[in-house]
Formats: sequence, structure tokens, C-alpha cells
Amino acid sequence: MKQSKIVYIAHPVGGNVKEKLQKVAKITRKILIDKHPDLNIIPVAPYFLYCHSLDDDIMDERLIGMQSSFDFLSKAKVDELWLYGEKISNGMISEIELADKSNIIVVAKTIGTHNALKELRNPTKKESESTERIFSLEDEEFRLIENALEYVYGRKMEMLVKNRSIMNDHNIQQTIKKANEYDELRTKIHERNDIR
Repeated sequence: MKQSKIVYIAHPVGGNVKEKLQKVAKITRKILIDKHPDLNIIPVAPYFLYCHSLDDDIMDERLIGMQSSFDFLSKAKVDELWLYGEKISNGMISEIELADKSNIIVVAKTIGTHNALKELRNPTKKESESTERIFSLEDEEFRLIENALEYVYGRKMEMLVKNRSIMNDHNIQQTIKKANEYDELRTKIHERNDIR
């Protein structure tokens, strides 16, 4: 008898949801049709169901769907997280972090996700390059970026306050972490602009 492996299919969903869900359906079908000789691979994509029953354009419903998918990933017996798509979305980053914490193997299945996962695992070079680009800007551009980062920080914190009751600890920590990253970058830009 073949052994079974449960794989969580991660794929960007935002934007053109219908088109992206069609891609997930094709990926899942291919996995099910192309049988592995020694292994019964069981693909799961809980967000596929949630995107059909919830409205992705309504933030509260989107968060409920994302939360349910994260809960499934952390509580179900998932063996591997397979990454598909041209890039790794913010939702996929959360899935990767959750998989890492749960000792679930993460496998990039496309060139885009392979490259993005490599950058995600080794971010130092990319971060320093983007910081150098930012610090070569003009004064007016600095102020615009600083104001934009302050606005994004405020929106993240506002979202956290509004949706805290439906968010799990992981999502709360991720939102706070992201908000703090925006605030730290805003502070760096402000300090750098003061030096100039």
C-alpha cells in the first residue's frame, strides 16, 4: 500500500481571484492525475473553498478566510507546503512562517517562488540595496516617502485594532511586525534626511 503525503498548495490569490483560483484548480488536478508511483499525494488548498464562499474584496471576509487557512495549516497534519505562482505574496509569507514554526517542509515548485524564497531566506543584500536607493533621493521625495510610510503604519495599526477579535496570535504578531518595519524605515529616512 502506498504511503500518503498531505501537501498544502500555496498560491497568490489577491487581484484577479477567479483567474488565480483557476490556476490552483489546474495545479491540484495535475497533482491528482499525475500519480506518484510510491506515494499518494493529497493536495489541499482550503482558501480555494473560502474564496468561493467569502468575498475577497471585503477585508473582514478576506481576513476570516486567511485566518481559517492559517488555522488549517497549523492544526492539520500537513507534511509539506508547496509554493506556486510567479511570486510569493504576503499571505504566502505568513504560510511559510507558519510552516517553519510547525516544522513543515517548504518546497518551491516554480522558478518565481524558488527565487523569492531564496530572497526571503537571505534578505540582507536586498534590504541594503533598497536602503541605498532610498537614501539617494531628493528632499521632497524623502518627505513623500516618510508621509506614505507613516500613513501605512497608521492603517496597519487601525486594521489591527478593528480586526483583533478575529485574528490569531500569529496574524496579530505579523501585523505588528510589519507596522513596526514601516515605522522603523520612516524613522531611518527621517534621521537620514536630518543629516543631509
